[in-house]
Amino acid sequence: MHELGQSVTLAAAARNFPGESVSGDCWRLDCHAGRHRLSLVDGAGHGKAAAHAASVTADLLALHPQWSGTEALEQCHRALRATRGAVLSIAEFEPDFQSLILSGIGNVECYLWDEGRERHLVTQRGMLGAAFPKTIRPFETQLSQAWTLVLHSDGVRARFSLRDPALQAVAEQGAEELASTLLRDYARADDDATVVVVQRRA
Repeated sequence: MHELGQSVTLAAAARNFPGESVSGDCWRLDCHAGRHRLSLVDGAGHGKAAAHAASVTADLLALHPQWSGTEALEQCHRALRATRGAVLSIAEFEPDFQSLILSGIGNVECYLWDEGRERHLVTQRGMLGAAFPKTIRPFETQLSQAWTLVLHSDGVRARFSLRDPALQAVAEQGAEELASTLLRDYARADDDATVVVVQRRA
């Protein structure tokens, strides 16, 4: 688990496709000028080729922490043309963690629980390295003093709701417990699976 300051914590839980020694999923947290940029990438398929696409993406992001989400998506798309491709979602937080910008291409799912409301933050269709939209439309919102953001790859079934009282009770225990529970209960048996949770507690 990572302490990001401002009562904000980050935790992740992941597992490889059964029988594979590497994962096609990868996440990164980069900080530049006080801004935090969280990225979750899912290389197409699984195994070494998927892991290579994810690694190319993560390495490029690590070299350029100053990129905005839209810049990062554009540059990663160019870099992934020689790979099998990947999908990617990027959450950017201002230094005070009171605003969020979410940019994404493909089916890395994102859910925000804030002020008693759950929002599914819809990303855009496509795949980096293969099919890129003409225009990237980031989602921007202000955040309250207590919120939970969940990102997960498509190896996790999107059948849960943060409105579920049982999951809310788990979330009260912290980001690490929520990430582990979602992976345990909703991971698919036929893909790599990753869950990343960012949480601010009042």
